[in-house]
Amino acid sequence: MSARLTFASLLLLFSSCGNPSADVIYTNATIWTGNPDAPAAEALAVTDGRIHAIGTDADIRALAGSATDIVDLGGAFVVPGFIDNHTHFLSGGMTLASVDLRSAATPQAFSQAMATFAADLPAGRWIEGGDWDHEAWGGELPDRSWIDADMSGVMITKGLSVGTSADVTVAFSLGVGGAVDGQVAETWLLGSNGRYTLLNPAREPFFRTIPPTGGTGTGRATYEDRVLAPKHLDALAAMAAELRSRLPGSPGVGTSGPFDVELGFKDDRIWLFQVRPFVGNSVAQSSAYLRSLSRPVPASVAVPLTSPIR
Repeated sequence: MSARLTFASLLLLFSSCGNPSADVIYTNATIWTGNPDAPAAEALAVTDGRIHAIGTDADIRALAGSATDIVDLGGAFVVPGFIDNHTHFLSGGMTLASVDLRSAATPQAFSQAMATFAADLPAGRWIEGGDWDHEAWGGELPDRSWIDADMSGVMITKGLSVGTSADVTVAFSLGVGGAVDGQVAETWLLGSNGRYTLLNPAREPFFRTIPPTGGTGTGRATYEDRVLAPKHLDALAAMAAELRSRLPGSPGVGTSGPFDVELGFKDDRIWLFQVRPFVGNSVAQSSAYLRSLSRPVPASVAVPLTSPIR
């Protein structure tokens, strides 16, 4: 710290007759220099946006030219700008473990980040933090409608228990909970021939909502209507066709399918949560598959706890 202050002070105190005229001169001030040998000054000169000299009013006024602006600070106290860059260990760690919303530049990106993060959480787990910047999209504060959904679920771009690889399987439940293992979600086979077949009706008595007060709520299903209307099935079939057409061969996509798509409907519009390669349960539960997701780490590798990580 002392070495930095001394260097800064020497830079600020330096002036010579060869210096060009200052652009702006600030006078009649008490300036803290950070230099123990000359802790205060009365005036400073700025050229090309940089402070190049400080000293007495008389010394600095001598650097004025015909185009120099002279500003009387009226005895104000002047200090360098301070940048306090630090992290609170506990809250910083919790921030890193939560959803990252700082990079969200639109409400749609906000919703996408929330949905992607929530997809890997157990049912009922709260999401805290996020550290968003609502000024990035014009200052509007986030609203529950950005993450709420009328119905949500999963779409697999192939037939599963029935059908062929050219078909599409969808499973949806009311609300924001999606269609997860253990739930009796409404399941459809969208045939490549344009025929839609209901495989299972929804039988979940309750569904998750996002109330205006925040958190999560519970709604009650009445079974009077199906979860997905024909227009929703048409939209899902069209989306599956587009995914099959656009994703294979795209940068970073190492598969031609099938794809596992998590999504929802809000006001009859599709909200895409995430797309990933589909992996059958028998493969996903195997040790070999789990090992393939992580790079091998040599047993000899050690991470020192006393040295900075670079």
